[in-house]
Amino acid sequence: MVGIAFFVFTLLMSVLLLFKPYCLDHLIDSVKILRQTTKLEGEDKSAEYIFILSRFIVPAVLIVSSLFAILITFAFRRWGGWVK
Repeated sequence: MVGIAFFVFTLLMSVLLLFKPYCLDHLIDSVKILRQTTKLEGEDKSAEYIFILSRFIVPAVLIVSSLFAILITFAFRRWGGWVK
């Protein structure tokens, strides 16, 4: 039951990260401002990499970790571990 609740929570959080990334937009803007103030030469793609990581990879990691938590919960329930 705890694993399912954790899965639902992380699923909701990943959906929020995918569709409402206000704090991530602020982070990307601050990276762009920092890049402009330090006057780095050439094309620096750090803001784009941060955007890709925060927008797609972080929710995917949350979903996979929550599925792993459900698997552990059912394994303990089946073999009589902590959850009885």
